[in-house]
Amino acid sequence: MQGRVEYLDRVTPGDATNTGTRTDLALRYTATPSDALSWYVYGQGSVDRTGGLARNERF
Repeated sequence: MQGRVEYLDRVTPGDATNTGTRTDLALRYTATPSDALSWYVYGQGSVDRTGGLARNERF
């Protein structure tokens, strides 16, 4: 399993929807049951956010 944390702190003068902070967490699980087959599951989500920044989520 792999994981990553990203912190974004952005200031865009005159654009409140693109200003704020956000902490995102991503996890990826990879399974390789055989040499011919490999698959993975990935998920990312915002765990903390301030200002007008949108959530950053994908599954």
